[in-house]
Amino acid sequence: MTYTVSFTPAATADLENIFDYIAEKAGEEIARGYVTRIYRYCLGSKHFLTAAVLARI
Repeated sequence: MTYTVSFTPAATADLENIFDYIAEKAGEEIARGYVTRIYRYCLGSKHFLTAAVLARI
C-alpha cells in the first residue's frame, strides 16, 4: 500500500526555523544536511508505517 506524506504549514515553518537556527550557528551547508535528513525521515514509508501501528495501540 502506498501512502502520501504531506507537511502542514506549521511543520514547514518548523523546518525553516530549524534551518535558520542551525545556519546561524554552524553554516548553511550543515543546516541543509540536518533539515534534509529530517525531511527524508518523515517521508520514509518504513517510519510512517511504524508510527501508524503505534497510534493504534
